[in-house]
Amino acid sequence: MGKRIIFVLCVFNLNNPSLSIPINVITTTINTIFILHCRPFSDDINNKIEVFNDVVTTLFLVLLEAFIGDYFPDAESRRLVAWGAVGVFLLYLLVHITY
Repeated sequence: MGKRIIFVLCVFNLNNPSLSIPINVITTTINTIFILHCRPFSDDINNKIEVFNDVVTTLFLVLLEAFIGDYFPDAESRRLVAWGAVGVFLLYLLVHITY
């Protein structure tokens, strides 16, 4: 529940993505550590899916930071980052369709 509240607060702070993205990465990492340590779900597959969701969320946030930041000033590099995000999304979709 705390992760969702922090996410909503970061969404309302859209004019400063350099602050919102690291906060979301930190909360997602904390959530992943909690799931790996405590195993809150009775089924092992549900725990693995939640960890996968958190890893994909972190990857999307890192790709978003790379896309909107000044890391890649040329359009070709940003296009490759965008295609990387599309690939991560397709992997995410594939896992959830087959689950």
